[in-house]
Amino acid sequence: MDGPTSETWDKYIATPPVKPYFEMKLGLEFENEEDACKCYNEYAGAIVANKMGNIKLSPLKQNIFILLLRPSFLICCHRKERLIAHELDMADDSGICPKLAWKFACRQAGGPECLGFTRRDQKITYGTRKTDLKRGEAATLLESFENRRSKDPAFHFSVLLNEDDLITNIFWADARMIKDYNVYVDVFSFDTTYRTKKSYRPLALFVGLNNHRQMVIFGAALLYDETTESFKWLFEAFLRAMSGKKLKTIITNQDSAMGKAISFVMPLPETYHRLCVWHLEQNALKHLGHVYKSNVSFANDFKNLVNNYEYEEEFLDAQELMLDKYDLRENDWLRNTFQLKEK
Repeated sequence: MDGPTSETWDKYIATPPVKPYFEMKLGLEFENEEDACKCYNEYAGAIVANKMGNIKLSPLKQNIFILLLRPSFLICCHRKERLIAHELDMADDSGICPKLAWKFACRQAGGPECLGFTRRDQKITYGTRKTDLKRGEAATLLESFENRRSKDPAFHFSVLLNEDDLITNIFWADARMIKDYNVYVDVFSFDTTYRTKKSYRPLALFVGLNNHRQMVIFGAALLYDETTESFKWLFEAFLRAMSGKKLKTIITNQDSAMGKAISFVMPLPETYHRLCVWHLEQNALKHLGHVYKSNVSFANDFKNLVNNYEYEEEFLDAQELMLDKYDLRENDWLRNTFQLKEK
């Protein structure tokens, strides 16, 4: 976009705090140095109320100048702190050192002047994060939870210590999670698929659906392991946070330790335990991979068996047909899965 000339600038320039009639940007062209300087000074007064930095006029061709602005993020109030933290987290998760992360971010953005932060900002933020972690991840997390509870009295968290008084399991739920659970208590899915990046510890999530079929989280936990005792402690902590109100149906994968813990804490007929269809299909791929490869129709038959039969008699008939068709009566995984169904 061409900038205004010296004759027309005065009638278009806005006064603070109104924004000028056009947007200032890198590479804006002016006919002469006077127009460029006047535009710059008026724009700085209208938008920033301070000088944005030094300017440099670069001759592009005869009587044409380009205004090169010092990027606005060099002003403290324009720093994008959330962007800095996000970029650092992404780089750290990918195992990229800070120096290489900075070079990559500059190249991706089109140069350091196009970023929302400086190299010094990156060093300061990264150093602060390292200092926090030196205090211990557990101590930092607990301090964060205490701060949350001081602001939100309904915020709930529980910790499990081992024989050495070290934290092994942590569960938490805020006021919104507890409120959502009381409204949408009918059914939720319990999932431990996700893992922490360094120690590979399970991140457990209690996930439900609201009346708009949108996912809502009822609680979360970091676990040391996936034993029956850990799950039993977690389900008990969850019910304490929810004032003992038990749900009607819980959906999980085929983890045996998880199933045992559910039978102890939330037994039938108060709570029904169901298996997740997605996990069933993934486990079928793992244990029946040779059948999938040798029989193109097996995938569709297995999917129909899991999803398309409402009545038990129809399901059992289809099950028998599939076992005979693919010679799977002696398959241990299918036998154990069908036994779980009976429970």
